[in-house]
Parts: sequence; C-alpha cells; structure tokens
Amino acid sequence: MLIVNGRPFFILAVDDPVGFSLGTTDPNPRWPQDYERYFQEAARLGFNTVSPDLVWRQFESLGEDGRPVWDFSLLAQIKALAEAYGLKVIIQWTGSNWAGLSNTVPQYIAENVDDTYQKVLRPDGSVAEDPKLPGGVYAWTWENITRKEATALAKLAEWIRDNDPEQTIIMVAINIEFGIHPNLGTDRSYDALSSRLYDEGGYTDPERFNQDTAQAYFQALTAAFHRVLPGFPLATAAWPGNHGNPYDYLAEWLDRVPDLSLIGPDLYGARLDEVDRYVVGRNAVYVLNQGVNQYAGMGGGYIYCDWPWRIVFPLADAPYNALGIGLYRLVGDSPWGPTTPLFWGLLYTGTGLRSPWFRDVDEPWEWFPWAYYARNSFVGLRAAASRIPEYQGTPRLAAFLAEDFPEGTGTLDLDGVTVRVEMSTPADCDDNFFTYRPGSRGLVIRTGERDFTLVGVDYTATIEADTRAWNLRVERGYWDGNVWKKTGDPLPDTVALDPATGYVAVTLSPDDQSSQDSSQLQYVVRVYDAGLTGGGSIFLPLIMEGRERFEGEINPVWVETWGGPGNERAWDVVVH
Repeated sequence: MLIVNGRPFFILAVDDPVGFSLGTTDPNPRWPQDYERYFQEAARLGFNTVSPDLVWRQFESLGEDGRPVWDFSLLAQIKALAEAYGLKVIIQWTGSNWAGLSNTVPQYIAENVDDTYQKVLRPDGSVAEDPKLPGGVYAWTWENITRKEATALAKLAEWIRDNDPEQTIIMVAINIEFGIHPNLGTDRSYDALSSRLYDEGGYTDPERFNQDTAQAYFQALTAAFHRVLPGFPLATAAWPGNHGNPYDYLAEWLDRVPDLSLIGPDLYGARLDEVDRYVVGRNAVYVLNQGVNQYAGMGGGYIYCDWPWRIVFPLADAPYNALGIGLYRLVGDSPWGPTTPLFWGLLYTGTGLRSPWFRDVDEPWEWFPWAYYARNSFVGLRAAASRIPEYQGTPRLAAFLAEDFPEGTGTLDLDGVTVRVEMSTPADCDDNFFTYRPGSRGLVIRTGERDFTLVGVDYTATIEADTRAWNLRVERGYWDGNVWKKTGDPLPDTVALDPATGYVAVTLSPDDQSSQDSSQLQYVVRVYDAGLTGGGSIFLPLIMEGRERFEGEINPVWVETWGGPGNERAWDVVVH
C-alpha cells in the first residue's frame, strides 16, 4: 500500500489540461491565472490528487556563464495550489523521450549543433520524427543525455527533499509511455554509437537491444533520484507497441531496474482485466492514465463500461496491491470536435468545435455530462480513501457494479455480516453513447465490529445486523486517516430501521447532474455503534508498516469513551 503522512492513501488523480508543457518553450503560458482552476475543479470533482506535467525544459536552462540553471518556482506554485485545495501531487516528468514520439529537453539541448546529444535515427540516417509532432526522441544509448537527465532528476529530488516536509508530492512518474513509437518509422536507433553497440553485443534482435539499453538507462535515472531521496515512489507507464517499452517485459524490468518503484498501465482502449497482467512480482498497480474515450484502441469495440468512474470500484476491491487510478485529462475537447474521442476531458477547453449533441457546453471549464458521473463516484471514494487500502483484498471490503446483480439485488458478505444491496439503476454502457448511464455502483467497508462505511451511487444497502442494542449513528462525513469527521446528518428519508429485526437500510443519492455542489448529496455514509451511553468513538492508529499490518489482526482498535457524569475520562479499550 501507499503510505502518505503515515497513513494509507488510495490515489484518485486527474491529469492536467493539455497544452501547458509540450511543444512550447514558455513554461505554462497560461500559468497561473487559468491553471489554478485545474486544482479548484479537481477538488470539486472529488479527486484527492493532481498529476501535472513538470517537464525537463520547464526547470532547466543555460545561465549566462554557460552552466545549467535549475529553477523550481513552477513546482513551488504547483505545491502551494495543491495544498490550498487539499490535494496531493504526482509529478509527470518527461525529458528526452515523451511517449516515444517527441521530447521536452531544455532549449539549449534542443539547439545542440555539435552532436553532443543524438536523436534516434532511421536506417537511412534521417531523424526519426512523427510528421504531426516533430522533434523526435533522443537515443538513450548516449551517456551524455542520460547523465544530463540523471542530474536534472537529482535536482528535482533535492527540491522535494528540502521543500516538501508535508509530503504534498507523493510520486514522480518518469517518461511514461517510453520508447520508440511506430510512427517514427524505425525499430531502433541507427546512429553510429547505437549501431556499434548493437554489433559489439552480438545482437540479432533489435527489440532485445532496445530492452537491455532502455533498462540500463532507466536504472541510471531512478538511481540518481534515489541517491538523494531514498525510497521515494518512482513510476512509469507501459504502452504496447512502443519499441523499448516495458509492456511485454514487466518482470524483467522490475528485476533489472530496482529503483523503479512500479510500472503501471495506461487503460486507453483496454478493459479492466488488462490490469491483471501487471500483477507481477513486487509490482504495485497504479493506473497512471485512464482515458475518457469512445473506442477501444486495441481490438476495437466500445469501452463505455470501463470508464474510470466505474472501474475504480472493482479496482479498490482488487485482490492485489492496487494503489488507485489516474484519469487522463481534466479538460479536453468536445466529442466529435477537431480531435479524436481519445482526447475528451471532463471539462471543455472552450477552444474546440462545439458538438451538436452538447450545444449547452460551450464555455471554458464547463462540465460535460459525464463530469457529474465522475464527481458522483469520486467524492465518496475520496471520503474513504484512507480506509480503502487497509481493507483492500480482505473480507471486510466488497465492491460492486450494477451488472454484478442482474436481478437488481444481491448480497455482500462482510466478514460474517450480510449487507443486502438493491440497485436503483441498471447500467447501460455497452452499445450507444447517447443512451449511456453508468448505473448503480459502490463499495462497503466494515471498518469495525459494529461499523460500516457505505460509498457509491444510487443504491440501498441493508445491514443485516441487529442494531437495536446499539447507540446507532448514521452520518455523512469523511475519514481523515482513521478518524471519522462528521459533516452532517443523513439526507431526509434515506434511512430506515426495521423494528422487528434491527436491520438498518441506507439509500445513497442517484447520479445527480443538476448541481456542481455535492454538499447536499449523499455518496458516503457511516453506520456505526457509538457506545451504549452515547459516548463518541475514535480509532487508535495501528503502528505497522506496509503489508505487515495484515499478518496479524486486521480489525481496527476502538477506544470507547464513556460520557456519563464523572466518567468523562474513563477509557475502555476493546480489540474487535
């Protein structure tokens, strides 16, 4: 699990708007006037993390004396804005290789004229470039570029070490979708050095050469970072088809690049079961990017059912170490606009062609209809994000989607307690975007012997336990670590208690698309016994590291405060 500030943390991240880094020498031309809106909207939508680009050219340049200068003022602004909106940060860093297609090197390297830094070449000696995205990628066999990048990452690590005691920055993703994209028209670099190494190494397979050299390159970068900041989470994302990418070599990369913390999937055009192939060895699964796109990019077909606000629930209940999910593009173009559906976002850029199907969405930062679906899922998950990793893969957490119960009702076994769920809305997400609806979805965590946290959208959960002897509390709120903070009572007419059995039923709000204010919606509820005499209850922290906590008793320790006269300071510690 991922531990942040000494607490388990489930990542609910969203990427930054397009156009703030790639293809410009001006770091974030709209920064910070428009860019602050990214943090504001991410928080309103229920995300707990943002994934902004901080690419190499944005913090390194050449000083007047001809020596490199590193300026992290942009990172300082990112950190300050994230903290202002209660968000964590995953930095997406790229340097000499951006998605196997282009690069984000500092200007003085891009203007290199003496072949100090070599770009990937085709067999005919031409620079391997995508005609739609010129620039090319650099040959990672060249020590000059590797040494420069390693130094830049070490400087980044120094800044985080010296300026982020709050642990606002929780991960750095390095050169995601790395490699040589097929659009570049070559299977490896045919520059003189790479070809000499290929021949001297006795290679006959270009991909074997790519893998060996790419793994050494990645280890050099990640080791440089970890020499400054040991153990800090470093990730990359695999992408099938790119030469030199770890996609088909996951176990090998995890073995030969020990300073790379994890390799995650990008799920554009792939279903959730694609994640299973990443359950390899020491790997922890974090879905770095999940696109809001129409067609599957691999094999064709619709993937509406696997849009992020649905698959995040089974991911939270995964039997493996799943750290969370990152949604690609907060802001994007209107569907059927000037770009492909791959580039949809939750909010409109205001610059693309307006879709005839969404004429009302025409202003920058305006929510598309599916933004509400995302918000409805993520606000509840965010409220439980510190408890999900504790119970993930155990009998005390169960997630579900509408199609899991075709008859509209089903039961969950929460470690011996039955919770019956009734779906209010079936899913309709396989065939037609215009009739799309994500359906009921959610998860239930048994956070104590007499304690249940209900998360999700559009269902009723009946806890089949006799609560008649409980000091029953039903509350809206959120978990701050392992301490519950109440924000309000349940909404009217959403709680029913059966006097004959003591069973309590709670209904969570439907997919609301009428308001961007979620404070009057109910997507997370806690049902618990507050103690026979009306005292409150809090959790004691469990002093355990990583997975060691699962070797013994996984249930939380309660401290029950007895509130009677003269007993205000009496404590009864009970391990359930």
